[in-house]
Amino acid sequence: MPVPEKSERIIAEKQARLVRALLKDGETPAGFDETAIDAVRQSLARKRSRAAARTWPGLFADPRIQARFPDYCRQRGAPVSGALLDGRLFARYLERTRSLTAEQLVEIARFDAAYMVKGKDLRLRGRAGRLYRRFKSASRRLLPWKT
Repeated sequence: MPVPEKSERIIAEKQARLVRALLKDGETPAGFDETAIDAVRQSLARKRSRAAARTWPGLFADPRIQARFPDYCRQRGAPVSGALLDGRLFARYLERTRSLTAEQLVEIARFDAAYMVKGKDLRLRGRAGRLYRRFKSASRRLLPWKT
């Protein structure tokens, strides 16, 4: 028996409220334990932090910087397309507060020399980026089942 459309919309709204509560400090939906939601929220922030720290070891070398990642997660909300981009956006968040060391700024500059942030995507700069985009375009034409 199909679920009525109204019920689907109600479920989708409840799921959206739960996701907001978990990822962006939204209000805890009715029927959920506040401490359990907070524990899951902290766990998700730690998981994101570990992933970003693996891709940005110099940025996360300072424990004071690591301690600021949960605040970034609450402000940013849902994670972006990967730890590399999430780490760069965290670095951008930290740049506004001028709390980065020279070594961390060098790591960011090296990254920015190779990649550029376009919305929620990372793109390779220069010749490597152009070659990658050509390859991707050609592979779509030649191998349509791989897209």
